[in-house]
Amino acid sequence: MALLVLPYFQNASNSNRPDLKTTEQAFGKKLHTYTIVDAINDKNVLPFRIDYIRTMKEKEDIKDKKVRDIDREKALAKPERIGNVVTYILEHFDQKTKRNSKPYSFTSLKNIYEVASAQDRTKVEEVKQRSD
Repeated sequence: MALLVLPYFQNASNSNRPDLKTTEQAFGKKLHTYTIVDAINDKNVLPFRIDYIRTMKEKEDIKDKKVRDIDREKALAKPERIGNVVTYILEHFDQKTKRNSKPYSFTSLKNIYEVASAQDRTKVEEVKQRSD
């Protein structure tokens, strides 16, 4: 798709005009806003959920004292922690991805060129094909 869209933007990036050196200068404050929530609602991407799993726990009997900082890199890279994270992912992968709950399918856009080159996107109907 990038090869189809690229010709439309070459003038802005290669312009000798000093007022058109950035995307914002060429197209205004917002060129387009399309969030992951929009993509999920449009069924263009698979929905997902983020789970936060605590991978580091403090011991119960620690006496609190002020310290300058901890070596986060060393703590996060500790082999025991990495092993626990990998084990958790392997044990919960099917459950978290719902691999066994329903068949996987995706939708692809059939008329990419027409949609990308349209002057008024509200007048172009996206033609999608579902693949299982």
